[in-house]
Amino acid sequence: MNFPIRSLLTLVILAVAQAACGTTVGAPASETPTPSVPADPTSEPTVEPTEAPAPERAVDGTITVDPGAFSGPGGSIADAIANGPDTADNPSLVNGVLFRDIDGRIFLATAVSDTGAPTFDGPMLEVLDYPNEGTMWDMANAELLGLEEANGIVFKQDSQIL
Repeated sequence: MNFPIRSLLTLVILAVAQAACGTTVGAPASETPTPSVPADPTSEPTVEPTEAPAPERAVDGTITVDPGAFSGPGGSIADAIANGPDTADNPSLVNGVLFRDIDGRIFLATAVSDTGAPTFDGPMLEVLDYPNEGTMWDMANAELLGLEEANGIVFKQDSQIL
């Protein structure tokens, strides 16, 4: 009677040992891992940029900033386009929404139609000789300066350019 109990005890010990190892008899063996091929250092990266490029703006002209002081009611962008280029002795004051695109270019639009996107209504002028950095675009002072920002575009409504 000793022999069958020992055999049974041996079988139980083997079964517990196999369960502890996580293997079973007849289980398929896992595939041997293969090393990956290293990337070609001369190839271009396939990661897409996370920042969208600036949209191409349909501008109706350009306006160059006059450094002089100005005040007054100003005119619309449409009026400035219709009147043609100003002379250095008689510059025009033009009203609109001043904005800095994500690529740093400055524009003057007639209005902003959606502040969340933002999208701007034309006609539109590209503003030349206007700084695209510095305190006038500092979002830390946005409330004081009247700046708004959406999707990387900073804009100021009710602006004037001389």
